[in-house]
Amino acid sequence: RAPLGSLDQDNLTTSAGVKGLLIGAYSLLDGFGGAGQGFATAASNWVFGGVASDDAYKGSDPGDQADIVSIETYTANASNPYFESKWRLLYDAIQRSNDVLRIMAEVKGMSDTEKKVASAEARFLRAHYHFELKRMWNMVPYVDETITYAKGNILVANDKDIWPNIEADLKFAAANLPATQPAVGRANSWAAKAYLGKVLMYQKKYAEAKTIFDDVIANGMTASGKKYDLVN
Repeated sequence: RAPLGSLDQDNLTTSAGVKGLLIGAYSLLDGFGGAGQGFATAASNWVFGGVASDDAYKGSDPGDQADIVSIETYTANASNPYFESKWRLLYDAIQRSNDVLRIMAEVKGMSDTEKKVASAEARFLRAHYHFELKRMWNMVPYVDETITYAKGNILVANDKDIWPNIEADLKFAAANLPATQPAVGRANSWAAKAYLGKVLMYQKKYAEAKTIFDDVIANGMTASGKKYDLVN
């Protein structure tokens, strides 16, 4: 008898199951859940961005979150647990994004439009989580929905630059997401375009990035009809 209260593929191969998996992929953005440790692994990157750049100071006493001190002073090494936590959280989140794509392929109760939007959201998130890895470690494995234990192909090499993969996911998202979403916080096509522009900037593809940003600035519109703008 299947254990009560546990999820298996039969439970998930429905429209509701796919939507639940997608929420799970979104949920790791704040670093809580799965392998996450909250602020240490969140997309805000307070440790790896704010503290490491002197935008923030760890504060408190030296014994409080002592492993942040070595990151702040540029004396960290590979044994620092903050690096492992961030790595594990990101691949956990990538796995969740890929689960959406894998399970959805087996679902018959979703319209083509629903599948297209869910796929685009999952790939947007997968691009984001790989982007975080790329920024921190550069040469990292790119893991898509074809990588599974069942296929025995989980030993993915890190010998290829993954910028093209990140770009491809964001281009798919930009082309297939709606301009506005019914729920706050879900990625839309303008978010995907803006993120793609950011990824291009990191590669010094300035002309390509400017074309995309010009489009977002000139034509991007929120659900309430307000144009996107910079924070005051």
